[in-house]
Amino acid sequence: MVVFFPQELIDAILDELWGDRAALAKCCSVSRSFLPRARANLWFDVTLTEASIRHLQQHPSLLPLIHSLCTRVNDRAAVEASASFIQEFPNIERVSWALCAAQFEPLLQVACARFSAISHPSGVSI
Repeated sequence: MVVFFPQELIDAILDELWGDRAALAKCCSVSRSFLPRARANLWFDVTLTEASIRHLQQHPSLLPLIHSLCTRVNDRAAVEASASFIQEFPNIERVSWALCAAQFEPLLQVACARFSAISHPSGVSI
């Protein structure tokens, strides 16, 4: 006998797994009813690295799921690539920059002008 749970219950369970990326990734393959919420929770907050930039460029359907972004880059080419790439994220609400040298701050301010909350390693919003 197959038991069906209301979608609201499934969503509530998946919301409890918010910080557990491994569990959320596994839940994405459990069933069709788990996939949308598990994927949304998994990709809501992303740390952008060179590897994740490549992954997101290969899977642009994930971009609308990302609302909070932290970049961890420290050389000029990576900072420029990140700064131009984040313009493609339609739902970004928060951006933070870790490991970025102070010399890149003007570039980051221009690149992130449309976001509501932006911070850098010193904790000061820009």
